[in-house]
Amino acid sequence: MRVEVTRTAVLRYPLGFVAKLGYDTNQIVETFKLFRAIATHLYWCKKLGIEPDPNVVAKAQQLHSYFRDCIFNERSQRYLFKNIDEIPRPRKTLLDLNPRVGVVIYPKMNNCVVLNLDRSEIWVYGLNRGTSIRLLLRKKTVEWIKKILVENPRKMATLVLRDDVLEIHLHFSKSVEVPDIELPLPCGKYVIAVVDINSRYGVVCTWMFIDIDRGVCRVIRFKKYRRRNLSKLWSYVSYIQRLRDRLRNIGALDYRKKLLYNKLVSQCLKKISAINRDFVAKTTNEIVCRTRRLAKRYGAQPLIVVDKPDPESLKGSALQQTLLRLTKILRVKVLWYGVPYIECRLASTVCPFCNEKMKVVRKTKRSRIYRCPRCGFEADRDLVPAYSFLMHYSTLKVGYPQRDHQHKVSIHRD
Repeated sequence: MRVEVTRTAVLRYPLGFVAKLGYDTNQIVETFKLFRAIATHLYWCKKLGIEPDPNVVAKAQQLHSYFRDCIFNERSQRYLFKNIDEIPRPRKTLLDLNPRVGVVIYPKMNNCVVLNLDRSEIWVYGLNRGTSIRLLLRKKTVEWIKKILVENPRKMATLVLRDDVLEIHLHFSKSVEVPDIELPLPCGKYVIAVVDINSRYGVVCTWMFIDIDRGVCRVIRFKKYRRRNLSKLWSYVSYIQRLRDRLRNIGALDYRKKLLYNKLVSQCLKKISAINRDFVAKTTNEIVCRTRRLAKRYGAQPLIVVDKPDPESLKGSALQQTLLRLTKILRVKVLWYGVPYIECRLASTVCPFCNEKMKVVRKTKRSRIYRCPRCGFEADRDLVPAYSFLMHYSTLKVGYPQRDHQHKVSIHRD
């Protein structure tokens, strides 16, 4: 099965920072306004099946050729109006369309965005007349881009102006051949990573090696990923908001204090968002890298199975957006390396051997031990999805597991 996979890096530069570098930010804003007005006119003309106004087409000559290519050249991969009939009709009249441009690596200079990784810079042409906008790249970003470029992907960028922030979205895409995996699993060797996503306990991953031909199965590793506790930061945000509201109620909140309190709240929210992004990036990277490494060690086919939660079950939880975003990012990273990816519902409170509802025996901060009242099966709740997958989605039948510290599992064949 051939799959098209795209990975994206978002670079954000406030216009105030760009202005300190000596560039005319007013000209950048005017370029985006002109582009969006012309692109909106062409969009509605395509949507309604009418000819565009010649004056608008003549006005488009003021744009750089890099920007005109994505709204006039229908053969271009960056053309904005592909499959326009399938797009639902937008509610707004003026659309926030953003230009799609090409990306090249220095020393090539024949496109809108140039990545100079030796100097850790990104150059953008067409926004500032007569010169390019040269912006710095962080060291981690440069390392990530170099790692992605090893795969020789196709490159494209989207320029976005939002809330006085210039955003450069770098898109790297490639076509990947992913092996077809049928359920129940056919004969062969597999290294399976069962990822259980919980609304409260974060992410749990169980790595198993199974050899269906020989009837072998064992748990290689079991790890829980917990996000950093953010209760203190959220308490501080609530305290600042209550203090601001009290001052407003008694009429003592002037403009300077209002800006100060809003700035403190904004800084805390940005820090919380950065912690969540870091948790998602590190967790997904470790799951994918460890799965590929174990598969190479055992000479087996890697497979990642995700017990994706229902969005309604996460509604109102502290990790709602973080866990849903983690699922999407994990899928992209898995398919990028050609590893099969399966999403299925795996019960963690139902006995995998007799389908009886399990009951809690012991519960601590780091573990939840469940026991089946019918057959006596006892295990950590986070290990139950792995047993459920083996029982329901493989041709192996897992014998009753012996409780020990190495998570060994006995197997019998049908």
